[in-house]
Amino acid sequence: MRGHHSTPDKLERTRVTIPMARLDLSEDCAGTCLYLASDNLSGYVTGQVIEVNGGQLMPQRARGGPIAVP
Repeated sequence: MRGHHSTPDKLERTRVTIPMARLDLSEDCAGTCLYLASDNLSGYVTGQVIEVNGGQLMPQRARGGPIAVP
């Protein structure tokens, strides 16, 4: 997320939506990439989506809050 395309204000508005209360680092994805690249560790894993987002995309209920009904 850090880069030339986001203003400090936009980064802060995003940060407060992440349960882990911080923006991501490239190192945050490294473990998942190594896991998926290893036949020994993930050789039997198929058809999965692994979210590496600090909990940002979890449903509100899982975070302890209400789920908004449209």
